[in-house]
Amino acid sequence: MRAHEIAMIVVKHRDLKAAASKEAYLKVLEKVYIFLIKFVRKNSDNQIIMLKHIDEFLQDIVLGVHALELIAEILRDNPKLQTYNIEPIIVEVCS
Repeated sequence: MRAHEIAMIVVKHRDLKAAASKEAYLKVLEKVYIFLIKFVRKNSDNQIIMLKHIDEFLQDIVLGVHALELIAEILRDNPKLQTYNIEPIIVEVCS
């Protein structure tokens, strides 16, 4: 299993009600997002890999865990951006 796959397990497991400590979970989630930002920064191959997970990251914008920064890094200079529908991202960010 690759490192970004482990990070995505943490992102997808967002059951805050089941977490023993919501604050501790959010701190771990924040560190995961910081890792993912570094994973995609200036790396078009990794940006393409993570592009398919943007819907997951959109759900975390309200948590304040760097989700928006990660989305920006994924989209920055991404070669697949021309064919990607960014409308859902714009709608979510604006709301």
